Amino acid sequence: MDVEITRDVATACVNMGVCSTMKINPDFAAKHCQTDAALQTLVMHELMHVLLGHTRLFDRETPIDNLAFDAV
Repeated sequence: MDVEITRDVATACVNMGVCSTMKINPDFAAKHCQTDAALQTLVMHELMHVLLGHTRLFDRETPIDNLAFDAV
């Protein structure tokens, strides 16, 4: 898995497909991840999408899909 620091996403995400890339917006992380524990939580949240297979279920996800995945 690759990790990309980019302002191309509003928050953080992992792309769909077999080879995942985690994208983290540095401005979002600086504002909302004031501690190491908060940043670790953000990273683990995104990793759970990969571990639970969410990135392989669909070719592309909708905002509703993402909300449902987050609820899991």
